[in-house]
Amino acid sequence: MGQLYSFVQDNKKMVGITAVAAIGATATIVYNKRKQNLSQSEIFKTPKQLDDEYFPAKRSAYYYDDREDTLYTKMTRTGKIDQIIDSINVNYIPNSECLEPQTIVDILQNTIELAGDEFIRMTMRNRAQRRQFRENSKLNQYRYQIIKYNQDLEELLEKSQAELLNRLDINKNIFEESMLVLMERGFFQQLYMLQASVKQKIKEKIPSKKDLSLKQIKEVIKFNIRILKEQPNPFKSIISFMINKQDQKDYIPNVISLLVQDFIYQKYKIEEEDQIRNISKPECMGDPEILQLLGEIEITMQDLMQNLGLGGIENIPDNFENFA
Repeated sequence: MGQLYSFVQDNKKMVGITAVAAIGATATIVYNKRKQNLSQSEIFKTPKQLDDEYFPAKRSAYYYDDREDTLYTKMTRTGKIDQIIDSINVNYIPNSECLEPQTIVDILQNTIELAGDEFIRMTMRNRAQRRQFRENSKLNQYRYQIIKYNQDLEELLEKSQAELLNRLDINKNIFEESMLVLMERGFFQQLYMLQASVKQKIKEKIPSKKDLSLKQIKEVIKFNIRILKEQPNPFKSIISFMINKQDQKDYIPNVISLLVQDFIYQKYKIEEEDQIRNISKPECMGDPEILQLLGEIEITMQDLMQNLGLGGIENIPDNFENFA
């Protein structure tokens, strides 16, 4: 199981905060570098239907195109998937129909690679749309766009993974059963992190060229904490509405993340990828005040989740039996 452990170790900084809200406070990714706890809502999510009372229009199906990608690798989607397929060795545990851990890691990791370019386009489109609604005080449409983004991300990752499995000639049921068998054999938390890491790690695909000073980073983190504590509108009204909607509650951690990021962008014109890039620099990771502020974000986020009745770190199961 060393392959799973290695993947988790390499990606901890992008995953740890999901324990308290799927990086509801982006800066916490570094502070949580050594943590391995995750939110239950990150595992095996199924698509939810939006509130038809407010948004009766059917959302458009997702599509893939074959244009040169946003990452400027000069590779079409067909070329990219061919390259990915060539890099994956499909192996099964001897005398079983279960995939080996390394094969599972490769599939999940390369799902990110395959979905990366469309993720960038999807994110840019949604940011522009929802922020326009926010600026015009169209709260219902703004909330819809935030939830739609989370639905579209799930759909994108599911389709990318399905495409990989199909090209690798792996039955979807075999892949899912392999995951469950490994969970039952004592590797629940490792696979727990592995599943959640996909949604966090894909954020690294968005390029950032903006350099921030230590002073700017600290100011952004403090503002982040302030938003989480004060919950100004539309933050409070959106979360209050969603908490009473059973089919939307699972999205609340990720919605909190997007709400905070929109407040940060409005004030500083700094995006999430800018924060990720800059806070990962050695001078930030070694700054005592930044580490203290990151700890405060985690505590604030955890308190918020508990106050919403969505649980905190202590509610995370440590084995498959407790989860089931």
